[in-house]
Amino acid sequence: MSQIDLREPTTDLHQSFMQSTAEWNGEEQDGASMFFADKYGWDLADHTDFERWVKLLNDLAKPEFTPAPGFVSQSTLWVVENGKYLGAVSLRHDLGTGYLAEVGGHIGYGIRPSARRRGLAKLALAGSLEQARSLGSAESPDHVQ
Repeated sequence: MSQIDLREPTTDLHQSFMQSTAEWNGEEQDGASMFFADKYGWDLADHTDFERWVKLLNDLAKPEFTPAPGFVSQSTLWVVENGKYLGAVSLRHDLGTGYLAEVGGHIGYGIRPSARRRGLAKLALAGSLEQARSLGSAESPDHVQ
């Protein structure tokens, strides 16, 4: 039986994540926040760099963590089925930059090509909205819409 979960990023899914990356064939993986790896020069195929990236993604969700200038706090969830990475959703806690306000928005998500048309994006969005509701109770309504 298939088990689909939304979970925090983990290094346990390194190989599966890299297989997903190959499926995207160089296209931007919406919701995956790979731009952080680009910013720091991390090669996600390298296990050590992948660990750094996963740690950063998880740290960005912590209220006490301060993102680098030009970036904002966010929560990231991975869509996982039976231990296989299928996609990601990121919820930005605020839109602290003009670019995010104009283009990025609060939620970004993407599903690997081989896993599409199964309702997984809807599942990812629902999980992200649940996070937004919990953040909304701790922050002002202006931050999470």
